[in-house]
Amino acid sequence: MISNPGTYRFRTVYGNALKNGEPNTSAYTINRTGPDPEPGMKWFVDHSDKKIETPYIKEQISKNGETLKDAFILWADSPELIDNVTLEDNGDYINFHVGRHTIAQGNAVIALRSDKNNIVWSWHIWVTEKDWSEKRITTTDALGNTYVLPQTTLGYCNARGKSPKRSIKVKFVFDLTNSGGKNLEVTSLNGKDIEFGQREILASDAGDNPYYQWGRKDAMVPGIYDKNDHPTESPYYFDNGANSLGELSMVNKPVYDYDPEYRFTRSVIRSGASLGQSISYPHHFIMGDVVGNDMTYRQHWHNDSKVSEKYLESGKKMYNAWNSTASHSGVGQPVNSSLDPKNCIPVTKTIYDPSPAGYHIPSAGAFSGMINWGGSSYGLIEIYESNIPQWDEARRCWTMHSNSDGSGDIVTLYATGIRDMSLKGAIGADDYNAYYTNEWLKTNTWPAFRTTTFIASATLTGTQVMILYCDTRNFKVTPNTLTGGQSFGTMAQSNNSYGFTVWPVAE
Repeated sequence: MISNPGTYRFRTVYGNALKNGEPNTSAYTINRTGPDPEPGMKWFVDHSDKKIETPYIKEQISKNGETLKDAFILWADSPELIDNVTLEDNGDYINFHVGRHTIAQGNAVIALRSDKNNIVWSWHIWVTEKDWSEKRITTTDALGNTYVLPQTTLGYCNARGKSPKRSIKVKFVFDLTNSGGKNLEVTSLNGKDIEFGQREILASDAGDNPYYQWGRKDAMVPGIYDKNDHPTESPYYFDNGANSLGELSMVNKPVYDYDPEYRFTRSVIRSGASLGQSISYPHHFIMGDVVGNDMTYRQHWHNDSKVSEKYLESGKKMYNAWNSTASHSGVGQPVNSSLDPKNCIPVTKTIYDPSPAGYHIPSAGAFSGMINWGGSSYGLIEIYESNIPQWDEARRCWTMHSNSDGSGDIVTLYATGIRDMSLKGAIGADDYNAYYTNEWLKTNTWPAFRTTTFIASATLTGTQVMILYCDTRNFKVTPNTLTGGQSFGTMAQSNNSYGFTVWPVAE
């Protein structure tokens, strides 16, 4: 998190693998602490799917005969947000600069590359004026566990209006009267007007934040939308003609300063990826295709079938990816049951956790003090009658209190959508606005569902992640009326191939 212009540096170590200057082994070592643990991960892996045995990236990759070569900007969602990215000669630090004339709210990703041109790790840089040490939110689940959350989701940027593309013609006037001449006006060079362009700025009605596929550390490009331009007045948005839920009702936030070779896009592989592959391609959102009735890699992005030294035990459950000491995956909550302790276990932060220092992705129970957990089925209205979420159409957000009885801090959840995991079936181009084509949909990834908030927890059940959800895709009624297709809940299970919002808790 960066809040001021200046030059910064950080160590080339895995995630939070150092703490107070010493190896933080719990971040890169599996240590299931509970009794009778179920099969899960055996160890954490690097970009080549090899067991990580040291916090230091240059030492780890040397085992494969690789050395560190350079660091570079993978993408930024604000122009010139960061610059002068360099890897120090000894490979121990990466430097970057935030300019005082270009600083703005925004997100960027810096990638580290080896001499074999493999991306071996990457880091998310969030430039923001927000201070997570202030205005924090305290909530308590039904088991009495207390959680402290920051006031925003990770990487959040405020809502903004749109501005059209503009060109500006410039005239220079030179005062030559002191030398006996007249004023000289220059409006062209080599017969061409002196002209500067300003990029089009797309509106972001709810604000925006990066998305994360469950278990990955990598920030994916945010999605944005402009309700005033939807659905017929703009080339940017359109409905899925066969789906009234508006699956294609958002657009990618523009990104800048990237090498075309590393353009943000969907994965080339359509049958899932290993953890190592996900690290090597932090600019790829992993999406699978539907073949017949097989939606495996549409629902679950992970596939270790081609990894020679397996890092998963039998059962292929990777529930430890964001919690190194978890002993069990989460449990689907029967309707009207008591809160299952397996959904509220303490979280030990791992190297794959995208949270900044001092925070980690919480267990699913962390959100249950605000919105009820009544059942594991998605699409229910599971709320507390004393703490009903209120919809603010102008700000595109829900507000509630942090405790089930309506007490506590004010909570604001913006409808920033999700990144889609791919469409289920064949798509005819005639169903959509001409701005996109069927071919575009086959080769790209896109954000979706402008009236949803899906927040991932650290709790995985099989290949399903437990989420907090506020979903009003069919919301066409008076604000604050809980009808018209609205649904709220926590601990519902959702496919981990989606790109989710994350909302860390304080350690």
